[in-house]
Amino acid sequence: SFMGESSLAECLSPLFNPVGKILLNRRGICVIPLVMSLAGGYPIGARTIAALYKKGLMTKSEAYDISLIAVGAGPGFLITFVGISLLGSKESGIILLSSQIISMVVLCLILRFTRKPDTTPDSEVSPVTTLSASEALVNAVSDSVRTMGAMCGFVILFSVLCSVLTEGLNIKGIFADILLSLLEVTTGVTTLSGKQSLI
Repeated sequence: SFMGESSLAECLSPLFNPVGKILLNRRGICVIPLVMSLAGGYPIGARTIAALYKKGLMTKSEAYDISLIAVGAGPGFLITFVGISLLGSKESGIILLSSQIISMVVLCLILRFTRKPDTTPDSEVSPVTTLSASEALVNAVSDSVRTMGAMCGFVILFSVLCSVLTEGLNIKGIFADILLSLLEVTTGVTTLSGKQSLI
């Protein structure tokens, strides 16, 4: 949120221009949500895309394209929770994170060669003014607390839904594991960690 609402994204964008050109054939501003997603997971990537789009720094086409890639989990989830807590191995978490980074790079290259960049500003968007650093920081903290509450609420909601479906419909075995993994990732990895190999 701070990245999107302050002028930090505009300042960092030129630094990412070479990476954006090579990986995506896009401007450097398009790389920032990917970096944020790698650092903190898909909610942060999506939030950064939305903020940059609302400010008029990304076109609708760019926001759509980058949202196809910024979908992974953060290192805290993969290394700490899945790797160390569930699998008892930091190395397993690093393997999962590395796999995700490789998949993001592959998706970037696919996008680079399959979609033509559109840098035409969206006429429907009225660019939001850039806030001062202090205002952006206050908004970022408030937004983080709201987002954390919403994310926790969705995890709880889908965990309950998973239990109702598997127990209510008496779904067992690998079918239950697949269903749980598709509906809610935290419940899915928790269930699979005791039953399945890392692969």
